[in-house]
Amino acid sequence: MPHNPDPNGYNLHALVSPAASGWTLRLLAFVIEHLGSIFGLSRKIARDSNLFSLRHRGFLDLPTYYPIVAPDAGQGALANAADLNAKADALATAGLAVHGRIFRSVADFRDAYKEGRATPVDVAEAVINAIAAGNESHSPPLLAVIKHDSSDLRLQAKESLARHKAGKTLSVLDGVPIAVKDELDVLGYETSVGTNFISIKPTKDAHSVGLLRAAGALIIGKANMHEIGIDVTNANPWTGIPRNPYAPGRVTGGSSGGSAAAVAAGLCPIAVGADGGGSIRIPAAFCGIFGLKPTAGRVSETGSFPLAPTVGVAGPIAATAADLAVAYAVMAGPDPLDPNTMVQPPVVLPDAGDKGVKGLRIGVYKPYFEHAEPAVVAACRALLDELV
Repeated sequence: MPHNPDPNGYNLHALVSPAASGWTLRLLAFVIEHLGSIFGLSRKIARDSNLFSLRHRGFLDLPTYYPIVAPDAGQGALANAADLNAKADALATAGLAVHGRIFRSVADFRDAYKEGRATPVDVAEAVINAIAAGNESHSPPLLAVIKHDSSDLRLQAKESLARHKAGKTLSVLDGVPIAVKDELDVLGYETSVGTNFISIKPTKDAHSVGLLRAAGALIIGKANMHEIGIDVTNANPWTGIPRNPYAPGRVTGGSSGGSAAAVAAGLCPIAVGADGGGSIRIPAAFCGIFGLKPTAGRVSETGSFPLAPTVGVAGPIAATAADLAVAYAVMAGPDPLDPNTMVQPPVVLPDAGDKGVKGLRIGVYKPYFEHAEPAVVAACRALLDELV
């Protein structure tokens, strides 16, 4: 694509790089690694990739990405928790039927428990059986959840059932199964970040996971991810390739591919992912569900592996937009161990009965929006047309 400088400052242009694979790629990698500095190849590659461009630029703004607001906003968020619980319950709506698939929602679980059609114990057993069937009986295996403790899940379910029987549920998420990306700490599970060399044995949950657990959610296990989160295919040589439930021969997207696959396959209505450059949004799109990368500082990073601390944020993936909002409201909020969360305004949920996106204005910068293949631009334009 030609480089056409935009008078408004949009000067991005496409880079064309040669493709290599197999022995050709190995040979090139060997030459660059061992002889690159001698012949100046390494510097040329770095220069052509614009790796030095920042050294020659002057920036007037401070290198910060945090949205700083009123210093007492964190305390306001604490006071807002009770109101959020009530709104989350009211916001929860029934699941969806899409192309013959039934996506169960938070509201479906809540209503089934209230009406006695199912219990958290029933759900836990169904999830245990589904994980085993997906990983052991299917060919190729689903591999959405790769670390799973059935005894722990049964214990969580029994405790949730007791709360339901006593009429003392913790929130609308009480008894709802949720998977967590292997980038975040979960008590009782090793955090490997998709590798075979990182081995963290946490003494407590990541802050966002702890908030979900405190709301009564059933943590069903750790979800597969791309190794160290550095790609978007989720093809992992150590933990296997999670399969797209719609088409097992296709990838889930990444790096939160296991989380998206778990939701799309119906193992859980919500999963926790993490996003630095699309790692929630890409797999959510590939698997036909919803994903949110929250604003930096909204969700605490305490207990999240620092893969990309200046841009990485934990966030929810869900089968419905309502469930996405509910999960976000529970996960977000102040954490004294993450100062950035203490300067955020209170989380706000729309009132029950809110009319979707009516009245919402979306800004589209055309030069950036149209800088893609025609088929991609057409698909995105079709989505915008649906929102008008």
